[in-house]
Amino acid sequence: MVEAAAAINKENIRSMVYSLDSYPKLNSFLESVDEDVPEPSRSSGLPKYKQKAEEINDASVFMISLVLIKLVSNDQILWQNPRTLSTQFSRPIRFQITKETTEVSATEKEYVEARVRTLTNTKLHVCEIDFEISHTLLFTMVDDQVCNAVTGTTSTQKCYICKLSSKVLKTFKKVGAAPLNRSTYQFGLFSLQGWIRRFQFLLHLLYKLPLKTWQARRKEAKGIVSQ
Repeated sequence: MVEAAAAINKENIRSMVYSLDSYPKLNSFLESVDEDVPEPSRSSGLPKYKQKAEEINDASVFMISLVLIKLVSNDQILWQNPRTLSTQFSRPIRFQITKETTEVSATEKEYVEARVRTLTNTKLHVCEIDFEISHTLLFTMVDDQVCNAVTGTTSTQKCYICKLSSKVLKTFKKVGAAPLNRSTYQFGLFSLQGWIRRFQFLLHLLYKLPLKTWQARRKEAKGIVSQ
């Protein structure tokens, strides 16, 4: 009976027609998910998004997305993404229900890089003209936590580019002579993270202004900061 039901579901899935020319927006791609499942195979009696599985916990999700930046021909920009931070041209390419850890981030980076190396040029024939498009993928849409994971930086108080700690950076010692890992330049600079860290620094500075020390270790000092 199970094999017969599986054969029916398999045939129903094969009979479905899926469009490969357009994709829904990232923030609404689950709205019509029921329409992508054949009618006989749809579940009944269970609320949407509330189906339970004992071995799966969807509290943590790890996703890799692809964003189109620009299309160039002979150093001439034919098209450029006007909003690179928008989800309009963003498409998820890998989706996992797992917690973001150092091991997961490093493993996924190696996986994506291996798949990128196997990419071939895209060939198109439009209006009796042949086009061949090569692809250049950049690993840039990451935060500082992922950067620390893929560069082997074990402490969040260290810079993943020069490996200097915040204590050394505050005194400006050895900063100019520190070796730089230029391969990390591909990650870019995170303006949002920069603003967050800047305001965090100002808050810490205001809290510790009466103490005139960076860390409040004594009981009296902790009491002043908590006020």
